[in-house]
Amino acid sequence: MEKEFLMGIDVGTLGVKTQIFNSAGEAISSSYEEYPIISPKPNWAEEDPHQWWKATVNTIKSSIKKAKINPEKIVAIGVCGQMHGIVPIAKDGKPLYNAIIWLCQRSTPQLKWIEKNVGKEKVYKISGCVLQNTYTAPKILWLKENEPQIFKNTYKFLFSKDFINYKLSGSTMCTDWSMSSLTMLSDIAKIKWSEELCNLFDIPLEKLPEIHSPSSIIGEVCSEAATETGLKKGTPIVAGGSDFACLLLSVGVFSPERFMLSNGSCSGIATCLNKPLFDEKMRIEGPLYHVIPNTWPLAVGVGTTGTVLRWFRDEFCNEEIYLARKLGIDPYKIIDEEASKIPVGSDGLLVIPLFSGERTPLFNPNARGVFFGFSLLHTKEHVARAILEGVGYCLRLQMEILEDLGFKIHEMRAIGGAVRSQLWMQIQADILNKDILLVNHEEGGVLGAAILAGTGVGIFKDPINAIENIVKVTKRIKPRHEVHEKYIKLYNVYRKLYYGMHKYYDLLAKNSSNI
Repeated sequence: MEKEFLMGIDVGTLGVKTQIFNSAGEAISSSYEEYPIISPKPNWAEEDPHQWWKATVNTIKSSIKKAKINPEKIVAIGVCGQMHGIVPIAKDGKPLYNAIIWLCQRSTPQLKWIEKNVGKEKVYKISGCVLQNTYTAPKILWLKENEPQIFKNTYKFLFSKDFINYKLSGSTMCTDWSMSSLTMLSDIAKIKWSEELCNLFDIPLEKLPEIHSPSSIIGEVCSEAATETGLKKGTPIVAGGSDFACLLLSVGVFSPERFMLSNGSCSGIATCLNKPLFDEKMRIEGPLYHVIPNTWPLAVGVGTTGTVLRWFRDEFCNEEIYLARKLGIDPYKIIDEEASKIPVGSDGLLVIPLFSGERTPLFNPNARGVFFGFSLLHTKEHVARAILEGVGYCLRLQMEILEDLGFKIHEMRAIGGAVRSQLWMQIQADILNKDILLVNHEEGGVLGAAILAGTGVGIFKDPINAIENIVKVTKRIKPRHEVHEKYIKLYNVYRKLYYGMHKYYDLLAKNSSNI
């Protein structure tokens, strides 16, 4: 019997990753292509959905070529993607505007309107979403107020992976419950669009996509997409899920006994419960909804982490990029090696990596990146290490919120691009003072999406059973007590700096807007 294969696609903030897996969940091939974040104005963040599709087509073709398989043996496709951002789509399927992605901070006036006219408590109680620019509702309201013709002509607002599902199928405009729960428009208890919130926001329900189960088949690869990608016409496509939920699935986190430490374009710590948990102080993201039925994740997160490292690479590391191309390696590997030569604490240089607002715990859209403690001693290598350490300090702030809510954290399963850096993982273990577990894959969201695809076509009985058979812990990174003691001294300074800066963020935003 010839083997069957599954394809997972992750439409991330920094690029698209496509992987092909066999029915045992083993990666056969992988392809990745970056695209730019567009910033037409300060604090704005957009992406071109055509670039998403172009990168998807290229990575599908490349992964099939690398796998050296007959694409007819790919029996299902699952797509996951970055959350919150929206693309307004006309009835003929054409994007009417760039995707306003989760990083964008333009909708602060709309957030203030929601707080004044609806109330943050009501929004949180219904949707599980704390008021912040990250979510979808204020972005739609911004379009309604500032681009009324585009809003009027919008047939459906689609999310990243749902736009790719539409392009693959040629017809289907829908989403899944894990993505809809991250919008500020969903009823978290009923797992459907909230008529009450949509009415209060004056957002027509018919402009929102129909909600499906993540593993349900929502379409097939159409003739046009088959020609472009090399996939077989008629290959089933499942609804898929948010990259966050698919990451949780990919490391086996679907109960409060396990925690995920994610490090991609953003970073965070998450777990899952069997019933919704609301934080009276509204410091967390969630309760949300998993790709696993009757499972409610919650998370604490840092808005820009891997994104900051890419900014550093692109703006300051031309020499490293050139050398990496010459050696045929990843530039991050060279940056990593240079940072490893710098002592613990980066000789007193601290970085707050909030380059595009802050998520938990204060949800401040005015937050900005801070480099504190520069001296004539410091070099580019110090900056690289300080960025890595700054992410670790931010994660410790987030971890303390979960512990304040009563969670007992002993270890975390790590996923995301940072797991390829032994240095970064050790830094995080030392700062957090927790064991960090590495698993037998780095695939993350693409594996979760592929498992949903396999469940949809009956290869797997259910996602939990599949992931428990596939994912194994391969390495435990333990914190070093003596290094943790050094870091905790700097963390105490960092914590005061972190919270103390917020009044200056707001002051800067107020005054710079008048220039």
